[in-house]
Amino acid sequence: MGSNRESDLPESVKRALDGSPLRTPEGGKRFVRGMSLLLALVFLGQMLMIFGVWMDSMVQVYITGFILATIFSIPAIAFIRWLDRRERESPWLLAGALLWGSVIGTGISAILNQLGFGVIYVATEFTLPSSQDNQIIAEFLGAAIAAPVVEEFAKGLGVLILLWFLRAEFDNLRDGIIYGALIGLGFLIAEYALYLANITIEFGKTPYLGLLVLRDPLFGLNTHTIWTALFGAGVGLARQTANRLVRVGAPFSFYSLAVFFHSLNNSIGVFVLALILWIANIDLQNPFSSGSIGLLWSSAIVETLIVQFWAYALLVYLLMKSGKEEIEVIRLFLKDEVGRSVTHEEYALIESDHLFHTRRLPIDCENEEKAIINAQNELAFRKWHLSQEGKDPEKDQLVLSWRQDIKRLRIRCSSSKNNTQLFEPR
Repeated sequence: MGSNRESDLPESVKRALDGSPLRTPEGGKRFVRGMSLLLALVFLGQMLMIFGVWMDSMVQVYITGFILATIFSIPAIAFIRWLDRRERESPWLLAGALLWGSVIGTGISAILNQLGFGVIYVATEFTLPSSQDNQIIAEFLGAAIAAPVVEEFAKGLGVLILLWFLRAEFDNLRDGIIYGALIGLGFLIAEYALYLANITIEFGKTPYLGLLVLRDPLFGLNTHTIWTALFGAGVGLARQTANRLVRVGAPFSFYSLAVFFHSLNNSIGVFVLALILWIANIDLQNPFSSGSIGLLWSSAIVETLIVQFWAYALLVYLLMKSGKEEIEVIRLFLKDEVGRSVTHEEYALIESDHLFHTRRLPIDCENEEKAIINAQNELAFRKWHLSQEGKDPEKDQLVLSWRQDIKRLRIRCSSSKNNTQLFEPR
């Protein structure tokens, strides 16, 4: 990108693109080529998924299901947004992560899943005696082996692209969990809508709530959301460390974990759910007609917690770890900002901050208060990364920009509330 064009960009965009390959002509070309290829694959994949739905006039069912699943996932979106409270990302960036999962992730997966299932089917035809059960075996192996590898790759690609092209917006372990969870949630929403349309075609009935509680029993905080959050955690660990072994090994290790828990759900999870439904006296051939919504819902919750317990436990540990690390980074790198971007009163509040608490400022400006806190935290994370890279923060344009933002916000607060001067410049 040329310097003249770059000077015309909004300040927020310049900051997001700091260190990005998009700021170079060659990087821009590679991005356009890569995204063009991805979009072509997405188009083919989406056509592959909805062609049968379209021909059977199920588009309305698909759209209704998509909207219903999105509404049902509002608690997950709110929780993920709460996790992001110390250093808010742009709502547009978070929405983009959701869209990647629901549109690009599902489109890529559709093509690669078909290829994977085809390979497995051919392999079963060659290795097993000819039987009517070969199709069933191939479908089971495809769901347990091919789908986890393919779908975690398609979703994880979105996390890697965010890290590569928007590095300044990707700070640490928690950012990785947040981006990964949103991409997985988008995938979960679109997958439910697709399954809903396919079941309607097969059985002639549309089990909106029945299928929703079976596939999304924890309001979006399950399956794809959890698995891609794990991969995002691995990418976040790689982002925040200078250890070369961790930078290379963490993404691969956490991708393997995501695939493992996904595979566990598609194999053992199927049998566990079937056992629970059988105990609840629900017809396995037609669970939506023979079981109440409450029974289906409770059965899915029990199955999810049994099969995915260690995935949840690991994510809880990583969230607590990342929360403590964020607080420590903010304390350490804002200490020398006292009297410049942080007042003595504000730093006392920073020192007393804890895991489940969001600090406030001793000022009476509600709108500016949140923006000042966010800018201070952004400043701390920027200085942290610069220290890892051995760079001088006093020569960094982003550091200077965040300090200017804080000063401007204080002036706005002072003028709007007619307050006395709130800080003393160094």
